[in-house]
Amino acid sequence: MSQEVPKSALDLDEILRRGGANVGDEDFAFAGCPGCGRVFLFEGEADALYLDPHDLGRRHLPAAAAPDLGPCPSCGERVGYRSAATWAEVARSAWVWAVRADAWPRGLRPGPPGRAAP
Repeated sequence: MSQEVPKSALDLDEILRRGGANVGDEDFAFAGCPGCGRVFLFEGEADALYLDPHDLGRRHLPAAAAPDLGPCPSCGERVGYRSAATWAEVARSAWVWAVRADAWPRGLRPGPPGRAAP
């Protein structure tokens, strides 16, 4: 099993319900800070980096042709376009609600309140 959370594991309906829509052809994935392990939701069509799992309105849009997604608000390390988050990082984060309940690997699925509304 790969350590990275595949895009197919994300709960697109729940992400959109909570305000994650951008341009209509959303392509979500998790990104992780290589410095501190903080998890972000990344949307590849608009290059939006969602900073807060409780408020999807808080997002960072990097400048056109930027070499990365910008600095991590927690530690300042640059977050690259290929900085995928792992299952363990997502399981420890407040982003657990964004993963479909049936997609969690055995032994990693967090219990409630992970799917509670913000």
